[in-house]
Amino acid sequence: MHSGVDWCALAVWSSEGDSWGRPYPLSFHPLELAEDALRHLFGFVYEGAPEPDDPDPEQVTLAAYRVSRP
Repeated sequence: MHSGVDWCALAVWSSEGDSWGRPYPLSFHPLELAEDALRHLFGFVYEGAPEPDDPDPEQVTLAAYRVSRP
């Protein structure tokens, strides 16, 4: 999951700190929080390995609709 302002970011953050050596100001990483929220609320993730209790995407039935002229 990416922020809408990634294009104007001036630093590179890692779990240890930013590109200038300053420590990370939050006790969590926003992208990890977003992935956890996606898994908890919607049952899927964009990045990382699936957990054993995650739904199997191959077993999800999708409804199909056809648009045609009357």
